[in-house]
Amino acid sequence: MKRRPSDRSNSAIVVAEAEMPSTSRAARPTSLSSAKQERLKARKFFTIGHDYRGGGKGPGIKLINGKALITTGMTMFCPPRGRRGFALPLAETPHFIEEKGYRPTRDLEANGFYWFISQRTKEVFESVDPEGFAFVPCDFTLPDGSKGDPRYLCDVIRELDAIDEEKSQVRIKYDQGAKIYSVAGGASLAFDEAKIGSARIFEQPQLGTSFICDDVLRDACKSAKLTGILFRDAADL
Repeated sequence: MKRRPSDRSNSAIVVAEAEMPSTSRAARPTSLSSAKQERLKARKFFTIGHDYRGGGKGPGIKLINGKALITTGMTMFCPPRGRRGFALPLAETPHFIEEKGYRPTRDLEANGFYWFISQRTKEVFESVDPEGFAFVPCDFTLPDGSKGDPRYLCDVIRELDAIDEEKSQVRIKYDQGAKIYSVAGGASLAFDEAKIGSARIFEQPQLGTSFICDDVLRDACKSAKLTGILFRDAADL
């Protein structure tokens, strides 16, 4: 009498076949890495300037040797013609005093064409975009005659024409043939990131407002709790 093949051997063959990977099964999509998701996140842009709100007397800082800092051919202490920054070397170290009866000097104050900033503001700016700024150390005297904390004059030295006119809502005017972007009454500005690249701050030509920065610089300033800086969403001016 012939023996029939056992059912156990047959079942083993079926199991082995079931465990073989299917060549027709589609691979499951994997989730994006956090780093790639971050790269895909759209940058936000802001105007950045001194915070003029609050009323009162404002800052009591005064440049006492401004006339000595005026370069040949200029009538005031300001950036050289055709570019931002400083005409170095200056004849003297800028000397500021803080007068009595005013609010304490904040991390960033406006003074003429420049910002008057603290040491920690300088450190934040340099850590985020070291090529975007120029600095000049200053002497700083407090109302009682003592030496104040380290201070600097600061200017944004990068200029980029990066407004995306098709995606922006902004009035364009012309003055003797020169284009001017007007944000008076409100505007929504969009920028061409290909033109901006890795820059964190820049001056937009023909734009009558503060400098433009991205959310990386803004977040760094807020994380350091710097005072005296006003950010406004460039898409909702």
